[in-house]
Amino acid sequence: MINIIPALYIVGVTGSVAAIKLEQLLGEFGREEFELKVIATEKALHFIRSQGFKSEITVLTDTDEWLWSNRGDPVLHIQLRDWADLCLVAPLSHEYCHVGTREREREHASEDLLL
Repeated sequence: MINIIPALYIVGVTGSVAAIKLEQLLGEFGREEFELKVIATEKALHFIRSQGFKSEITVLTDTDEWLWSNRGDPVLHIQLRDWADLCLVAPLSHEYCHVGTREREREHASEDLLL
């Protein structure tokens, strides 16, 4: 069991086959006093759905990021940044972390809600 303090957590899930372990990972958090949100990439959803994910935790995706319609409407990635105390990305694949993130950092760009 992971020892955690009461807080606000985001678990980011990437498109690795290890994403099938999401429900098991979330179970490791136990029943402590905290709030948890999951952000999944589109490729991660393929693995999550194939396992019949049954958690009551809301899974946010890129689709949720683009629900605003007017300038000045709340922007989800900014709200999540302000809300969370900690963000855990798992599984963190080599390609997603090292290649994609470094390129996006140089360009100050993001192609999905997770990064």
